Amino acid sequence: MAFRQTQTARQETVAPVPVRRVPIVEDKPLGKTTNVPPTDLNALRTETISLTLDEIEWLDEVVARHGFEGMSSVFRHLVDWANAEPAPAKKQLFLVVRCRRCSAGAKGGVKRDHPLELLARHWQWLENVQDRCKHASVGKTLRILLDFYMPLCKEDRDFERRLLQLEATPKEEKVEVSNSLNEPHGDSALLGA
Repeated sequence: MAFRQTQTARQETVAPVPVRRVPIVEDKPLGKTTNVPPTDLNALRTETISLTLDEIEWLDEVVARHGFEGMSSVFRHLVDWANAEPAPAKKQLFLVVRCRRCSAGAKGGVKRDHPLELLARHWQWLENVQDRCKHASVGKTLRILLDFYMPLCKEDRDFERRLLQLEATPKEEKVEVSNSLNEPHGDSALLGA
């Protein structure tokens, strides 16, 4: 009986632990769309990207030549095409340094900001490539993409037409463009991952 009284006395002397209320704060994405629900991947999103003068000049020519509404339409085709490239081409595209601008005063060194409206899935893919390839920004990833395809298109108008009209993918067949790094035509093979 003495044991029960001692135990009861201890329970009464122990002060209850106050419940600490912590406010719930929602995490806001920092310009990333990696967790966008699938229904939102086709939503348009506008970001401002710096482009060099020669890139702007070529994009303006392409817009006029093919009747696009603007540069954003051209970039959507370029991103879809690049995403469907096989792994060795992606490595060549994003990991090989191609220096066409040896001085900041050169025509290609001066940059101008342009708003680009791409689908959320395009931005997500570009952000994933930027992260995996350690590019300084998504804008840099887009300039690398453009600098890879621009000379190819200038040299071969048939290739430019196929690429921009998506008559065929790089493998000369229609395939669904991947949104994931783990899908067959996605960026999974980039960097040998």
